[in-house]
Amino acid sequence: MSETFEIHQLLSNIFIIAWIIIFFILGALALFRFKISASGLLIGGSFILLALKIIIFRILDRLVMSSLRSEQESMIIFIVVSYLISFALYLTLAIGIGFIPKSLRRLAHKT
Repeated sequence: MSETFEIHQLLSNIFIIAWIIIFFILGALALFRFKISASGLLIGGSFILLALKIIIFRILDRLVMSSLRSEQESMIIFIVVSYLISFALYLTLAIGIGFIPKSLRRLAHKT
């Protein structure tokens, strides 16, 4: 039983690290491709902040929330705040995607 839990923890950590790397790479690509345009800042910034959010909430989960697992209200608040931050960042990402045509036109005129 313990061995199964360890494999599950290992796979979970690998999955989370993969998402962090993917978000950082996508953020860097968006910032590089769209430079300092509305789309680049919104998309790149959103991806980078999503990666940082994952790191911060994993640290908080390990350090702070491990002692508060028995208190259901604090866990609910922790989860809701995490989801609200994710929602805001994905919404910002969607808005940035909406600005892509305008940013591409602006970048085409600068060249």
